[in-house]
Amino acid sequence: LARRLATSSPRRTLARQHQRLRELSRRQAQAMAHAVARPGPVLAGLSHRLRAAGPRTLARVKHRLELAARGLNSVSPLATLERGYAIVEDTATGRVLTSAAQTAKGNTIRARLASGELTATVTQARRGDG
Repeated sequence: LARRLATSSPRRTLARQHQRLRELSRRQAQAMAHAVARPGPVLAGLSHRLRAAGPRTLARVKHRLELAARGLNSVSPLATLERGYAIVEDTATGRVLTSAAQTAKGNTIRARLASGELTATVTQARRGDG
């Protein structure tokens, strides 16, 4: 028991771990020196990985850009105009009209469409609930 206790003491365990660490450090230093002394295979491997990663990264970025463009287009006022809506302004004030109550008979308005714009005179303004 005394012998087992002596070999498994924390001091002894720490010494073994320290020795193992020194050996691993030495082996790492040798491997690094070898890689630096012969960079050809290392550089070839890195070059191959870089060439393979480039197209994948580009495809990922392109996909994200397409998703962002779709998202922007879905909230774009121009996309709304493409669906048949118009942006109507009071020509005197330049204010966008969102309600018939904002104009009156005889006022001039401008309607911006997906392609072009119209200028018109209000002949009737019916106020509604919404």
